[in-house]
Amino acid sequence: ASLWLVASALALLVMALVHLRIARLRRAWPRAELFGHAVRVAPSVGPAVLGVVQPFIVVPRWLLARSDAEQRLVLAHEREHLAARDHLLLAAASIAAALVPWHPAAWWMLSRLRLALELDCDARVLRRGVAPRVYGSLLIDLAGQCRSFTAGATALADESSHLRRRLLAMTPRTSRFTHLRAGSLCAIAGVAILAACEAKIPTSAEVQSMDVAGAERAMKNVSIAIDTAVFVVDGKPASAAEAHAIPASRVASISVDAATAQVPAKISITTGAGSPKGTDLTIHARHLATTADSATMRGMHSQHASEMQHAFTGVLLVDGVKVANGDMSHLDPNDIASVEVLKGGSATSASSDPAAVNGVIRVTTKAAAARK
Repeated sequence: ASLWLVASALALLVMALVHLRIARLRRAWPRAELFGHAVRVAPSVGPAVLGVVQPFIVVPRWLLARSDAEQRLVLAHEREHLAARDHLLLAAASIAAALVPWHPAAWWMLSRLRLALELDCDARVLRRGVAPRVYGSLLIDLAGQCRSFTAGATALADESSHLRRRLLAMTPRTSRFTHLRAGSLCAIAGVAILAACEAKIPTSAEVQSMDVAGAERAMKNVSIAIDTAVFVVDGKPASAAEAHAIPASRVASISVDAATAQVPAKISITTGAGSPKGTDLTIHARHLATTADSATMRGMHSQHASEMQHAFTGVLLVDGVKVANGDMSHLDPNDIASVEVLKGGSATSASSDPAAVNGVIRVTTKAAAARK
């Protein structure tokens, strides 16, 4: 801590001494008027904006021997710095770097800030109609003649690499095969959109009339592989024919577990046998995080969240908390563990909200599933 304080104090002291030196030299530098703007003429310092409380433009004496057009460009550049108050930003950044003098990132960021200010200033000058070639040639010429003290004077501490970056920024560049790459990206985006449109979430009408065949179609629409699925009816193994023979009116719930590398997909059907007449339909789509197919389904769910907003007027619960339908678009598909759709009595039992009569969609995230 002591070394830190000493280093910071030394850095601030150097900056203060340079500021005092500039203030003393300012009184010795004669005033001049350059195209209607007051400047100070130094033997060799500048061109730059110096000072913090009372900033001023200083130009080297040799600049007065250059052409009027070049003098106007130099003055325009420095006046842009004054108008943007870049001297205040540089002063604040210099003090911040001095407070952590041991951290190289602070000084690197100060250097990058100087470059950013120069790039921004160059862009504003060029927007006035100045030819980039003329402006760039002047910068190169001036860089070869500028000689000044730089320690502690951030406005003067430019780097040769900065000049190169500034010149590159003025040069229009056209990448090879730009149109080809843009066309390829558009084609890929179009294919992705078409693929997304093909994966449809079951509508409310499809949910109402859902049977085993309907559940299979819904799972195929979201790329869940069920071609080799096994069937379980009321907890007992059943054949595909027996499962498909169950009418929709007798189905109380359907659960679809996606297949893994070792286990085939499983479709579990619970009928209304032994339950009150008119048992409400519940459709569960449990996603297995270890399968690529379930990841595809989660992606589909996010892509069609906006479509579901228009069709669904019930209650949306995420980990048991009611959220707005629009919030589904902000949910990361990779975080979803399961989606559950309820209607009728099952919906009103799941939520006391009056809108539950229109149905309830329950989304469970992986984090909540892990806690359970």
